[in-house]
Amino acid sequence: MQSGSRCLHSILPHNPRPNILCAMKKTLSSIIAVFSLIALPFAASAGSVTVKGVHLCCGGCVKGVDKALSKVTGIDFNVNRKGKSVEISGSEAALKKGLAALGNAGYTGKTDGALKVPATKVKKGKVKSLTLSGVHLCCGACVKQAKAAIKDVAGITGNTIANRVKSFEVTGNFEPQELIDALAAAGFSGRLAK
Repeated sequence: MQSGSRCLHSILPHNPRPNILCAMKKTLSSIIAVFSLIALPFAASAGSVTVKGVHLCCGGCVKGVDKALSKVTGIDFNVNRKGKSVEISGSEAALKKGLAALGNAGYTGKTDGALKVPATKVKKGKVKSLTLSGVHLCCGACVKQAKAAIKDVAGITGNTIANRVKSFEVTGNFEPQELIDALAAAGFSGRLAK
């Protein structure tokens, strides 16, 4: 008997089709190997992130998250209103896009991993006025919770937070980062208005 890469079927005398069986076996092995190589990068890069403490007071909030994340390709997501959380799964690149979309839609929260909802960046130093846009304020409960979130920020004396506004102004003599952090602690995200 010879050793090497010859198929056992090709050396058996009673086999009427030795080459076909060997070819099928080699082809099947090749197909499995190719699919394994193709699937490996996707399996290795797929993951999930859960954003906890997201402001989800009503069905409108849930719809807002759904609308924002439905536009992101390559992710699956689950919104848990009672648990105030959003779970997103996909590749790392898709997860980053999903988290950015969540933040751009006016929501934020905490994650356990390295991936986070991008935070609004503000300059240090007190300001007398700051206008934020994009904070999700779809109902009276959103407004009430946003106002409650910022009421204890030192130096804030007024705000124009209202139902369904696209932007609002906060006035007083306060640190902008404290305002952003207070809203984030309540599950809201916003951007500096231009």
